[in-house]
Amino acid sequence: MRLVARCLLAFVCLAAAGGAWAQKRVALLIGNSAYAVAPLVNTANDAADLATALKSRGFETVVALNTTKRDINSRVRAFADQITPGTVALFYYAGHGMQVRGRNYILPVDAKVQSEGDVVEQGVEIDAVLQRLEGKGAAINLVILDACRNNPFTSAKGSGLAAVDAPKGSLVAFATSPGKVALDGKGRNGVYTKHLLANLNAPGMRVEDVFKRVRVGVTEESQGQQVPWENTSLTTDFYFIPPSGDTATPGAPDAEQQRLQMAIATRNKAELRKYLELSPTGRMRTQVAAAYESVIAAEPTRSAVEPSYVRDCPDCPRMVVLGKGSKAIGAFPVTVADYEQCVRAKGCEKRDVGEFGVDKHPAINVSWHDAVKYTQWLSQRTKEKYRLPTETEWAEAVEAGRYVGEGSTRQLVPYVECRSGNGYDRSAALVAGFPWRESACNDGFPQTSPVGVFLPNAIGMYDWAGNVWQWTSTCAVAGKSPCEKYVLKGGSWASPLTALTPQAVLSAEPTLAGSTMGFRVYRE
Repeated sequence: MRLVARCLLAFVCLAAAGGAWAQKRVALLIGNSAYAVAPLVNTANDAADLATALKSRGFETVVALNTTKRDINSRVRAFADQITPGTVALFYYAGHGMQVRGRNYILPVDAKVQSEGDVVEQGVEIDAVLQRLEGKGAAINLVILDACRNNPFTSAKGSGLAAVDAPKGSLVAFATSPGKVALDGKGRNGVYTKHLLANLNAPGMRVEDVFKRVRVGVTEESQGQQVPWENTSLTTDFYFIPPSGDTATPGAPDAEQQRLQMAIATRNKAELRKYLELSPTGRMRTQVAAAYESVIAAEPTRSAVEPSYVRDCPDCPRMVVLGKGSKAIGAFPVTVADYEQCVRAKGCEKRDVGEFGVDKHPAINVSWHDAVKYTQWLSQRTKEKYRLPTETEWAEAVEAGRYVGEGSTRQLVPYVECRSGNGYDRSAALVAGFPWRESACNDGFPQTSPVGVFLPNAIGMYDWAGNVWQWTSTCAVAGKSPCEKYVLKGGSWASPLTALTPQAVLSAEPTLAGSTMGFRVYRE
């Protein structure tokens, strides 16, 4: 995939519930590709294909390709005239766009931009489009801008579009994190719009869930180079295809629906989880998933004790002190950024450690030998003795964080389902085909997450459950020399949630490396 000047920003302004298709739905889609400078490949296709998809979802659509400034302004005025109170209005633009001093502009195909002044004069300001639509009293305004992330026209490159806040009842979504560059597609559509099209088909999926699935798909396809981002303050629901019950003839609910409605009302966690695990395509999945995630979010957690973190250099791994001596274990698995330091210092071999993320994600695709080399390099750098923990040392550190308090005040730190570990869940199921049941959890990370996202144990040790299996120095067969397989602990993003326990064990040859394997350091 090659980097191009593209992004997608979606502004969703919701003032009323999006129910069945009784509401009027109108859409204007503009695709600009035929620029004299920096032409785009997929944008016209994106606009045309999205228009086709929206027609099947009840929208009256108008498509305009390769437009001038006059064309855009004329089309927007005509589109705004179609909007009456209660209308669902969607505006889509694919093409070049850029910001000047915090204000965003659409660039027509006839723009001849040599300076920021040219952008202001020849471009169409996005805020002006939003204001024209918002003044019509639409029930819902959805504006999608598949526009430039970097600037191919002037010397002020790389600034991207300015961020747009989400006012009350709205959602703002970017094809990639603000200021980052999005990816072009190799096929008919751009990467983001391809996944947007793919996720408009499921009935009963709220617009937030559409963007969440798009984010998962884009992140996986780009191998972490492009991570879509949203800012939301939605106060009501909108569906491209409403839940089946919204369009069905009113009548008495069936037994299953009554049972699930009761489970939602009583916040019956076991009943909700059972449905999610056994009915991946159930008609009430969206409502049940929302209720289940609400139950999980409300479960009490016990704060970790004040951890005793140390670092042997400003950018060394943060360590959790064990007991009153000098022994310590990594607070996090070694990250991509940590490992790359060793590579740059020529202490470690270059590996594709950032396949699923960068910087704060755990380093993956590292063998046991790679992990040992890192600890040797860290020891030389800090003059301290670092190594891989033994299986027993790893387990004791996890156990030390299971309780807070002493004596009669000693209390168990709860393992909170879906929040204490990154395992195989609904997010991972979107991009993988492992033979486990559909999970009730949905953390938004198809593979690894940044370290420290999930709850720590009481001593401040993060990612002790899931994310990546962690190499230890323990041989799988005691006394075997040379050791043929070493023990790994902790489970990974690909582990079923039932396997995210301190007792989980994996053994592998020391030369093996994979997307589920990382490590944590130990200091004597």
